[in-house]
Amino acid sequence: EQVSIISRGMTGGVTVYLPEKDRTFLYKKQMLAWLRTGVGGRAAEELFLGDISSGASGDIEQVTETAKSMVMELGMSDKLGLIKYGDREETKNLGYSYGGGKDYSEKTAQIIDEEIKRLTDEAYAYAKKLLKDKKEYVEKLVAILLEKEVVTGEEFEALFVK
Repeated sequence: EQVSIISRGMTGGVTVYLPEKDRTFLYKKQMLAWLRTGVGGRAAEELFLGDISSGASGDIEQVTETAKSMVMELGMSDKLGLIKYGDREETKNLGYSYGGGKDYSEKTAQIIDEEIKRLTDEAYAYAKKLLKDKKEYVEKLVAILLEKEVVTGEEFEALFVK
């Protein structure tokens, strides 16, 4: 695990998560935590820089895909229940999808959109509040990153020990 401000490809920095041993499935709490972490960079820009940039585009894509999966595939929406939405009518062949269309109504599509937005909005609000409440730790992390460019998981955890 590490946090880095070293540019990699199209990103200005990266947070790397190592898989936990033998993880074959994820709990809803873990996925919500990933959403919150995913929007943390954008929330930090808004709070500490007073502006937002295109730097979070990859994070936004990942957060959207995770929220979409939670809602459409994993039954993690109370409004939609234990139903998998999408892909039922498609025939996939050699990486191409033919035909298809949605296997749900426009009303359901609207609820899906609302649920995805709700999950991402709640994650963003949570991240902003947490960053505000823990501003002193954010400032410590920034100082270390500006000096070293990379912070290991152990160094990151040590920031929170008084």
